[in-house]
Amino acid sequence: MSVAVDISSEMAEGFVLAPFGVPMEDIKGIRISSSGEGFHYRHELPRYDSEVFPYITSVSLCCGLHSGDPVILGHLAREAIARGIQVGAHPSYPGVFSFGQRRLDLADEDLEAVLLYQFGAVAAVVEGLGGKLRHVKCHGPLSSDISYDERTCRVMIGAVRKFDPELIVVFNANSAGLAFARSVGVRAAGEGYIDRGYDASGKLVARNHPQALLDDVTKIRERAVDMVCRGEVGCVDGTTIRLDVETICLHSDTPGAATFGAAVVAALTSERVAIKPLAALLD
Repeated sequence: MSVAVDISSEMAEGFVLAPFGVPMEDIKGIRISSSGEGFHYRHELPRYDSEVFPYITSVSLCCGLHSGDPVILGHLAREAIARGIQVGAHPSYPGVFSFGQRRLDLADEDLEAVLLYQFGAVAAVVEGLGGKLRHVKCHGPLSSDISYDERTCRVMIGAVRKFDPELIVVFNANSAGLAFARSVGVRAAGEGYIDRGYDASGKLVARNHPQALLDDVTKIRERAVDMVCRGEVGCVDGTTIRLDVETICLHSDTPGAATFGAAVVAALTSERVAIKPLAALLD
C-alpha cells in the first residue's frame, strides 16, 4: 500500500509593522495590570520560514489576532504561492500579549465571528496574490478545543461551512473532533507534531514540560518515520501509542528547523513515502 503525507509549518508570527501602531520598544514595556503579563517572547523569536519552505507542502499563516500583521502575511503568502505551497489560515483566540495561549469564553456567535474574521483576512491577501485558501489549522488552545470540545468543534464546522465548505480543517490526530467532523461530511485531516512531546492520551504536553520540544535531528527524523510509516508515536512516559496522521508539522521557529526538514524529507523519501500537499491527499 502506498503511503503519502503532507509536511506543513506555521508561519507569519512576528511583526513588520508596529503592533497596534505602538513602537516595539514601547510595547515591550507594557504590562497587563490584572496579570502582570508582558508582550509575549515568542513574537520575537528568530524565525527560519524561508529556510523551511523547501521541505514543506503546505503552510498555515497567522491571521493577526495572536501574532502577525498584513505585511508579514503578504510576504510569506507571496513566497508560498510562488513555490507552489498550499496556503491555509492559522486562527487563534484573540490575545497578542498571551500569544493566543489563553482560552476565551466566547458565545457561539462571537467565536464564529472571530473565526470568520480570521479566515477572511488570510483569504483576501492570498486571493489578491493569485492563490487560494485551502485549509484551516488552529493555534494553541483553539486547536485543542476544536479537537476535544464538542461545542467549539461545532462552531468551527459552522464557520467553515459558511465561509467555504471546501476548506480542509486540521485537527489533532485521533481526536474526537476529527472523528465528528468526518462523520458530518467535513473535509478533515489528522495532524501530528514531529518536534513536540506527547502524553499517553495523545495530546501535546505543555511547553514548560522538560520534554515539550524535540531538538535532536535523529529523534525528529525517527519521529516522522514512526508517525507516517508505522502510525505510532513515542510518549514522554516511555509508552507508545497509535497516531494516524495525514499531515505532520515542523515548527519554523525552532533553531535547526531547516536541518530537521531536510532530514525528515530524506528519511520519508527513503521509505518511499510520497510527500504531497494536504488538499491533494484528500481529493
